[in-house]
Order: sequence, then structure tokens, then C-alpha cells
Amino acid sequence: MDISSRPPKPDNISGPNEICPGRSYQYSASVSSGDYFLRWEVTGGTPATTSGSNVTIQWDATGPYAIDLLQVTNAEPHCVSDTLDWNIDKLTADSLTISGPDTVCINSFSNYTANFAADRYEWSLEPNRFGSIVSGKSKQNIEVEWHNDVSLPGADLMLKAFYCDTLITNTSQIFVRPAPQADLSIPDTACPGSSQTFVEQTNPSSAKKWLWDFGDGTTDETQSNTTTHTYNSRGNYNVEVTIVYDSTGCADSSH
Repeated sequence: MDISSRPPKPDNISGPNEICPGRSYQYSASVSSGDYFLRWEVTGGTPATTSGSNVTIQWDATGPYAIDLLQVTNAEPHCVSDTLDWNIDKLTADSLTISGPDTVCINSFSNYTANFAADRYEWSLEPNRFGSIVSGKSKQNIEVEWHNDVSLPGADLMLKAFYCDTLITNTSQIFVRPAPQADLSIPDTACPGSSQTFVEQTNPSSAKKWLWDFGDGTTDETQSNTTTHTYNSRGNYNVEVTIVYDSTGCADSSH
């Protein structure tokens, strides 16, 4: 008797694992080699059993829902692999999340994304003087332009998603941070070849770095508010320092 080897377990299934009951979804997987085919066994949907690399499953209204995927040898006796179990969850209100920065700079742009593809979206900002949704207001991804208004601690970015004949909502609180106010102290005159000290006087505690442009084609980046530089040629130079605020990247420059 010739005992055949079993196929390897399938690696993965591509497709949504959160679904709206009563709707159809597409799923796909890959075989390890041409010696095998895939067999799909479906709980809570139709077809109950099918084969192939791409399938469309119509989920029923009640559940529970699951997919069992196996690799099967093409040749007799059709040995089967271990099962790849894939649980399917019904989409719930807890599933809606908003990804994107929760701390932003005035006069900047930020992108936000809902975590799943709904039938329809409604995004809004309250109070709306903090910013404007400049693109994607009814889509999964939006771009927000933040205004120069920091009279309150922040704004609420609100999302309504219509899915599975249900309204799901979520709100993300956004802190709109003012830019640091740079103030540069430099010598009025200096001699060629002498080292000069430059100081950014506000030195905010939350600053991440200082970017220096000495006006002669050289630059510097420091983790503190002071630096030194030597000019080797006579001339008038425009010195600029830019403070970059922590992880938000808020920045302000002074000449």
C-alpha cells in the first residue's frame, strides 16, 4: 500500500472577517502547488461547500459564521490538509474606528480614515472654526485643513457610517496645537573666521529640534536652542532658525 503525504495547511484567506448579514462577499486564497486544490466549507452562508481559489459567499441573516479552508490533493485518494479556521464576525458599533493624528498644528493638513468600507459616510468637525474638511467628506478617507484658531483645547472629529442598514457613530478628539514662537538672538557684526553663538530665546520645553540656516549655504540641526557657526567671508547673511514641535511637526521660523 502506498501512503500519500498530506498537503500543507493553507497559509491565509483574503477577504473581510467582519460582515453585514445577508450580503455577499468575495474571498480568495492560494494553493501551495499545482498538485492541490482548495476546498471551502462555510458555516452560516452559501454555498456550504465549494472549491477554487476565489469564492463568493452569501452570508445568512443569523449566523454564527465561519470559513474552514483545506488543501486537497488532485490525485486519488484526495488527501486533505489540516484546516485553516477563519471566524467571521458581524459588524458592530464597536468596530468603527478613526485613524489619524490626535494632535495637529494650526495651518496644517491631516488625513483621517475609517477602518472599514461602509455604504455611506458623513464626516463633520465641531466647532467647525477649527478646521475644514477639504476632501472626502462622504468617503472613507478625508483630508482636514486646520485653521489658526486655538481659543479652545481642541475639536471633535465626528463620523457617521451607514452600514448593514444601521447608523454607527464615532468621535475622535483632536488637539489643535499652536506653533511655537521662535525668537532669534544673533550678533549684529562679526569678524571673518571667528566663531559666533546663535541662540533661539524662547526654548520651548516641548521642542523636538532646531533647524538652522546660516545664509551662506550651510545648515545645522540641533537638539538644543543654541549653536555656533563661523563665517569665513565678508558679507551680509540672513540667519534663520526653525523650531519643530515634538511628534506633531509644528514649526515656526525667525530671522
